Amino acid sequence: ERLAARERALRDALSRPEDDPRHRPYHLVRDELAAAVQGRRALERELLAAAGVETGIPAPEALQHVPPLQDGRTGLLSLAVTEHGTLALLLTAGGLRHSVVEEFTARQLRELVQGPDEDPGWGGWLSAYFPQFEALHRLRDAAFWAALMPQSDEHRRALERARAACQAATARWREAVAETLHALGESLWPALDETLREAGVERVILVPQGMRFLLPLHACPLNGDERACDRYTIAYAPAGTILARLAGGAGGPPRRRLLIANPTGDLRYTPSEVLAVERTLGGATTLWEQAATQAQVVETAREADLIHFSGHGTYDWRDPEQSGLLLRDPRFKHINRRTGEGIDLFAVAEMREELQLARTRLVTLSACETGLVEMRRGLAEEYIGLPSALLEAGARAVVASLWAVDDLATALLMRRFYVEWQQGACPIAEALRRAQRWLRTRTRPQVEAALDELDQLWAPFARQDDDPAMRRRAIRQYWEVREARERLAEMGDPPFAHPYWWAAFQAVGDVL
Repeated sequence: ERLAARERALRDALSRPEDDPRHRPYHLVRDELAAAVQGRRALERELLAAAGVETGIPAPEALQHVPPLQDGRTGLLSLAVTEHGTLALLLTAGGLRHSVVEEFTARQLRELVQGPDEDPGWGGWLSAYFPQFEALHRLRDAAFWAALMPQSDEHRRALERARAACQAATARWREAVAETLHALGESLWPALDETLREAGVERVILVPQGMRFLLPLHACPLNGDERACDRYTIAYAPAGTILARLAGGAGGPPRRRLLIANPTGDLRYTPSEVLAVERTLGGATTLWEQAATQAQVVETAREADLIHFSGHGTYDWRDPEQSGLLLRDPRFKHINRRTGEGIDLFAVAEMREELQLARTRLVTLSACETGLVEMRRGLAEEYIGLPSALLEAGARAVVASLWAVDDLATALLMRRFYVEWQQGACPIAEALRRAQRWLRTRTRPQVEAALDELDQLWAPFARQDDDPAMRRRAIRQYWEVREARERLAEMGDPPFAHPYWWAAFQAVGDVL
């Protein structure tokens, strides 16, 4: 603090006019200021090293060519959570600031995510998430068998039990999401908010570490109904150093768009999502269902500057290298029990070897668990997951999710995201922020109007015979949208206000 105070005093001295009695020669003050800055930075590095803290923030000179950090309104924020509190480091064009949050410790973080240290079982966030995820899969299986054998009372009762269990598990998961975000909003965000306000920051690049990769810090409540993402545009980065590598890339609207649609063929609202995205973008190369094989995706992705995947994602908690996206497999090596089609896991380990995304501005992963990463290692650059793999393959930005997302809410969110990005001419993170706010504030009549728009997109295909596949999709989507309206009538108003529906998605990489 003394070094920082001396630095401020020397900066004031530089601005004094020559007729000021306290005026000193410019070159002397300049040299003293440079020495003070170097001394403060050296002390900060020593303190961090002594604490064993890996911040994820590179040396300021490594970021001198990163445009977002030069505007004075953007900051790179790293949180080092220790047993004695949290050290928040904020790097802006004006230098490095820090604040200490004594109220939020590593023990508190562990309790929020996995339960008390003395409890050998799962608790907290994960204890609610795992049962909900499993209940969701059991419900899908029960629905498949009930549809396959509609006359079977046994399968009908099994479906009713699975539906009740899934509803109960989802309710517990939604409570856990709200409680965790509320706890973070009370214990962590007040100090962060003060630091960001003092620095004049409006846009934040968060460099999470460890278990914070699981949590949507952008969705934490601040005051009343206001959340962090209402006050700031928040992006994420696997490590601060990645921004230097991504700096200076080409911008502008995407011209070569690749859409990968429902490879496993069992998602209800994905066809509507993809068709809406295609229309919003003004056309695209779309790999529908059977066409979405790994070989075809790898080949087509080389020339794409935008890739939108809408399907199933999976995260392997035991071996994150085997996390990935489910694609169609013409060899039928693995079978989707619900559709009888061959499926193929395009894993993180394969992506690193096969994908070439040097042209790709954005990859959107509209699927479950696509933003999760390995949380057991200590260094940010060692984290393993889909976003890191895609950035390593050359992509500049990734939009991905932190949990098993709702198909209908995601379809509406994704359509709005591209509307904001294309028509709003804004950065990716800002477009996602606007889309999330749009979804969570829509009233029931406004959501019904959005469903009407999806119906209208399909209407021309329902009357055409020259494309049987699109006609089949149009007829199926008519019934799916009708069911969505019935489901909507049973929801609150606004229907998607809870962060469970919208907060899972985050923008990673060069998104500001």
